Amino acid sequence: LGKGIKFNSETAAANELDDYEEGLWTPTIASDASPGGYNYATGYYTKIGRKVHVTGQLRISSVGSFSGATVNLGGLPFTIINLTNYDPRGVLGLRSAATAKDDIFVRGVANTEYMRLENLNGNTLGDRNMNANAFDTDTILFVDLTYFTA
Repeated sequence: LGKGIKFNSETAAANELDDYEEGLWTPTIASDASPGGYNYATGYYTKIGRKVHVTGQLRISSVGSFSGATVNLGGLPFTIINLTNYDPRGVLGLRSAATAKDDIFVRGVANTEYMRLENLNGNTLGDRNMNANAFDTDTILFVDLTYFTA
């Protein structure tokens, strides 16, 4: 009771799997200017120890005043750990986007419950934010991210 799984008959607590969890999370989307409306937002996660893997889909129903140079996908089930030089990267797919985008990905933002949508736009090394003008009504986002939590 209250114990985890020990591998190879180890006695050290560091080798003990003491946390496993599966569940649902609800992705949210927002930009600099305003949040976007969506038809559905579905996500699943698995947490093993302090490692979290999330996968999800979100379909935009209304662009409205959804604009800005920074787009965040939030609602992650656990806070991304705040470590020096730690920026977890994940996979992002778009269907029915307003403009075609190459080299798109998500970047987990340390000490938050959100990831930023980015692309290698070639303008500068620092400006990788995907602008909200990439989205249109009925754009579907598919996302996968693995990150560490405290």
